[in-house]
Amino acid sequence: MNPQLDILAELRDIVVPQTSGMWPPAIGWWLLAIGIIGIIVAGWWLTAMRPTRYQLRKQVRQQLLKIDALQTPEALIELSILMRRIAISCYPQQSVASLTGQKWLEFLDQSSNTTDFTEGPGRLIAVAPYAPSHTDDARAAIAVCRNWIYKII
Repeated sequence: MNPQLDILAELRDIVVPQTSGMWPPAIGWWLLAIGIIGIIVAGWWLTAMRPTRYQLRKQVRQQLLKIDALQTPEALIELSILMRRIAISCYPQQSVASLTGQKWLEFLDQSSNTTDFTEGPGRLIAVAPYAPSHTDDARAAIAVCRNWIYKII
């Protein structure tokens, strides 16, 4: 026999490699999936941990009930503190936090479209923390403040 034929008989056909499947994905796809899941969890966490408007209203109502149970001078002081906290949380802090006296009352009037704070019984809110014995028209001031709070939240 011819030695060249023996060599050709030992040759085999070209083997085409198998196509790679879709699984397991490359490391980039794993990182992308982990990143997307992380963003979804972070978004859920931030919205779940932030108090909803309903929860805020519930807390404010409870504080208003406590304020109503207090004696009149202390009630005005607590109400003034509560209103300032609500204003700071609902409006830009730099425009509300520094307001005092007449400017604070004007802000309250402007935000509620009334004149109950500068010209009405709500003016007691500006002086209540500093002059707690000044309690004439305290119930009317509390009612005006309650209306402002319910308009805001």
